[in-house]
Amino acid sequence: FQVASDDEIKSGLRQMTEVCQKDVAIEREYIGKFGRVISARQTAELYKTEIEFQKAIWSRVLQGSGQSEDAVESARAAFLTHKMKLTAEQSRQFWPVYNELQREKNANSQASERLRGSVNNARSDAEVTDLLKQMTDLRQKDVDLEKKQTERFLKIVNARQAAMFYKGEIDFRRKIIQEWRERRREQVGDRPKRERLEQFRERRENLRERRNEQRRPPRE
Repeated sequence: FQVASDDEIKSGLRQMTEVCQKDVAIEREYIGKFGRVISARQTAELYKTEIEFQKAIWSRVLQGSGQSEDAVESARAAFLTHKMKLTAEQSRQFWPVYNELQREKNANSQASERLRGSVNNARSDAEVTDLLKQMTDLRQKDVDLEKKQTERFLKIVNARQAAMFYKGEIDFRRKIIQEWRERRREQVGDRPKRERLEQFRERRENLRERRNEQRRPPRE
């Protein structure tokens, strides 16, 4: 990457989009294949479960990181600005474009969530199949947005900076996960100490109770 030319980097960025496009094609293909083995409703439940599981894991990581969602987003912007080595002028142009594209992605995500929620209310396999088609259509919109995003970024930053954006997003996610793991290790490491403290408190209370019993006057 360090010695790659701008043309090679741009080619790599195009290949990233092509890989995402292939992923959508594979999803469409396997939805059809699953339909030969399980019902459309079961296929939709599989699709829902995979997406919701991934979202739940990331949500748990964010909660465990001890930071609010806004704080994480601010940290992401600072991290990417540093990784991409954005100038003040580039930052002024880059982040409004990024935020606009992010709003479009979020709108697609919310639409996908509504479709997944509609599966339980579908009255027939034909309706479920149509919902599955709409879900994969939204995935295609996401791929189209990725292509649009790269094109718009390249009007503001150079090819190397654009590539560093995508690498930086992966690195930032890994950073958050690593911080979460370290936080968990610290909590687990403190557990024996907390348990010993609780045992000490329990023994102290038992001792205090026995002493109180000894001090009570005998019953007549």
